[in-house]
Amino acid sequence: MRKLIYLIAVLTSAGVAVAVPPAGVPRKSPELIIAEPSGKTTLLSSLKGKVVVMEFLFIQSDHCIRVAKTLNKLNIELGAFGFQAVGIVLDPPNGGGAGERLIPASVNDLKLTYPVGYATKSEVDRYLGRTDKEILNIPQVIVIDRAGMIRAASGGVGGNPRLEDADSLRAMIDGLLKEEAVGGKSHESGVRSSPAHHDGAALIGCASRRNGSPYSHTRTSQDVQRPTGSVIHTVGVLMSNSGVAERRPA
Repeated sequence: MRKLIYLIAVLTSAGVAVAVPPAGVPRKSPELIIAEPSGKTTLLSSLKGKVVVMEFLFIQSDHCIRVAKTLNKLNIELGAFGFQAVGIVLDPPNGGGAGERLIPASVNDLKLTYPVGYATKSEVDRYLGRTDKEILNIPQVIVIDRAGMIRAASGGVGGNPRLEDADSLRAMIDGLLKEEAVGGKSHESGVRSSPAHHDGAALIGCASRRNGSPYSHTRTSQDVQRPTGSVIHTVGVLMSNSGVAERRPA
């Protein structure tokens, strides 16, 4: 353990962006204000009692929009049973606030049936507990149970990217909808976050700094046996002093 801590300290001091696993799950969801462009605001905590899936997204990312469409379908089909989708838009590097301006048109075009708010990167970092040396993978999907506990996250080395897959996400939601919030806590039984994997393969995460910008590449241990199109690549781009990466199929 001491050697691991020392290695992280050396890499950090050398300017290497270290992709750190998300905090352990389950854990209590921090508070977050869902601020819609219309002026309506909703506290995330007010949704306690429902199973919530929240996507942090770039509004002009094709992959983020695919995830949003999946959430919309699930929201329509499972909303009556206690499911609630939420979208939180943030700007990519040099976005200049365009994401917030594009929300109304995107919600209308996609016919989204759930609240989509805007947050600054610092607000997203506070919610996720992310530090400047960690890579922020976008889209990032957070699954919250009826008791307000985060049960799974798609981002980070310890995250589960299969949450971005419609069938896998639905299976987890179905399991959580069967749970009841008892005394402010969920039953111990039920679906929990699994180790990071994609199509059954272990995920290997790496991050380095090139020309001053952190880059991350997430691949599976079976990449050499697969066609290129099946591999998920995460391309990091510099935002201030932090790494922000959009996860998209190669």
